[in-house]
Amino acid sequence: MDHLGKNPRILWIYTMLLQGCRLNKKKLALQYNVTPKSIQRDMDDLKSFFEQNTPKKTLLYDSKTKEYYLKDEQSTLKMPTKEVVPILKTIFESGAILPYRLFPVLQRMTDLISDEQDREMLQKFLYQEQECYQAPDYNSQIGEMLCRAEQAVWDKQWVLLRYRREENTSELESVVLPQAVVLREHRFFLVAQTDEGSRQNAMGMYQVDLISDITPQYPSQLHQRKDQKQVREKVISTKAGEEYCVRFVYHGASLSAIKKRFPNAKGTPAPDGWQVEVLVYGRSIASWLRSQGKQISDVKIERCAHTV
Repeated sequence: MDHLGKNPRILWIYTMLLQGCRLNKKKLALQYNVTPKSIQRDMDDLKSFFEQNTPKKTLLYDSKTKEYYLKDEQSTLKMPTKEVVPILKTIFESGAILPYRLFPVLQRMTDLISDEQDREMLQKFLYQEQECYQAPDYNSQIGEMLCRAEQAVWDKQWVLLRYRREENTSELESVVLPQAVVLREHRFFLVAQTDEGSRQNAMGMYQVDLISDITPQYPSQLHQRKDQKQVREKVISTKAGEEYCVRFVYHGASLSAIKKRFPNAKGTPAPDGWQVEVLVYGRSIASWLRSQGKQISDVKIERCAHTV
């Protein structure tokens, strides 16, 4: 296939297939402003290329989803479906990964299942979950910073943290001792012990997608770092109980901080901030509202009235 290196379109398709993406012919035609027949010729060329150069890789077409995908016959995942589904479901429910990063990875996992019936069932499950996936609203690439945060926890070393409290606010710096990385309210947080004046030994939570840099400073002199399990239990709480409608005025500059904690929050501009309405289960939100001090006012918590 001599023209492979001369056609940016076919190179892009080739790269996406290798990354485990599933590609729709009509969508590709619209993306590159060409006819579906042109994309079909690209796929035919790629199929021949894989057959001649990489016999273990096969370009296949899924008639149900009308998508092309690459099957790697060298790799199979010897893992029963009943073990794979809970893992996939947990990842979906976290809601912490951007779709274009998440779904190609999960698709590659399902393509590795050796049993054809199990693989088909998992692919149906994947498409079903994709339709109702609630993605995070940040646009940053958190993968690298998440790895650096986990490494900082492992190294047991004080670090200089550069971060923001909210989007579009000034950058801050703190010297902290990372203790754990936790998932809370669809966000990854670095939990760290601070070493600053009156707040010495206090725990802080830093949103990973708002961290710009983690710079090692000096090894920890503590004989025993705090137990990660205890740290996680203190910063993650479950909520249960009756459904409540919570209304309050938020005096922050942006509603993004509220939306990050309560994805279903609705807000309208008010003279001195935002009038916010949130639906929650249980009254545990009351303690969080009190912890916000002057940022929150005019709080009303009422049981939701449902009509059948």
